[in-house]
Amino acid sequence: MPQPAASQLHPVDIPLSTMSVAIVQDEQIYGVSRKVFPVVPVTKQSNKYHVWAQADFFRTDAQKRSGASESAGSGLSLSQDSYYCNEWSSHFDIDAQQRANADDGIDIERGAVTKITRDILIRQDLDWAATFFGTGVWNSSAGPLNGTWELTNSTPVEDLRARYYTIAQNTGMIPNTLTLGANVFKRLQDHPDLLDRIKYTQRAVVTQDLLAAVLGVASTYVLFGVQNTAADGATSGTYAFDAGNHALLCYSAPGPSLYSVTAGYTFVWTGLTGAEFPIGISRFDMPWRNFTQRIEANTAFANKKVAAVLGELVLNAVAS
Repeated sequence: MPQPAASQLHPVDIPLSTMSVAIVQDEQIYGVSRKVFPVVPVTKQSNKYHVWAQADFFRTDAQKRSGASESAGSGLSLSQDSYYCNEWSSHFDIDAQQRANADDGIDIERGAVTKITRDILIRQDLDWAATFFGTGVWNSSAGPLNGTWELTNSTPVEDLRARYYTIAQNTGMIPNTLTLGANVFKRLQDHPDLLDRIKYTQRAVVTQDLLAAVLGVASTYVLFGVQNTAADGATSGTYAFDAGNHALLCYSAPGPSLYSVTAGYTFVWTGLTGAEFPIGISRFDMPWRNFTQRIEANTAFANKKVAAVLGELVLNAVAS
């Protein structure tokens, strides 16, 4: 009894409509940089804020008083600083023919939104690193004391402990946040200086929580955001972590408020239409271009160091 061949039953291979492959980094991984410092929503692209002199709050003007004599006088010095939110945007155009011809399994609009949001997320990470991981930004931006931390005889805990007490002595604030480039965390996970300190724990594995516990800080963040620096159309990508090989120890406040301080802030211009944080998405038709629809991602923010004395940067903590 003749039977139809497999090639006759399924003469043409077509893409599946239930799955596709796309290597896309999760938004939460890029979003780590937005968790380090408090976010300050602002209604204007630029403005000023008040800065009270630290020296006045740490100098006592109290004097002994007797009888009907007047109390000793005291005072405060006031200045201003400012922020400016740069606007960043990216768009993806979908024309009528693309929409009409797209097969099942190709959600072109979803792909467009995914692409332009990553454009913004990568830019936010890069701006954060350029602002806070630079030489001369913080009270200190020296390298490790006893060799970079991939070396087994280096002393990362001692290095960070020294920076910890420098902040505490200079400000009276206890550092509570450690932010690491991904390569730095990779080296610390296998460093004998840390493994020896946690070898009696339930899991002798250096996690972010255990690292925070060893150093006495509340939060440890690792910047795993990745950027492809190769030009569009290159035969292969050139991928690298966004943040470099540095470590920042600092004090970060739980939120913005009056008469409080933090090492840095992220100002977000919420007064701009569509500029929600982290990203505002808008869609609008362009009928003059064959009924093309433009999908646009937009944001406006300023990463701002506000108290250099509250940060200690270990520059080039690891060589790779």
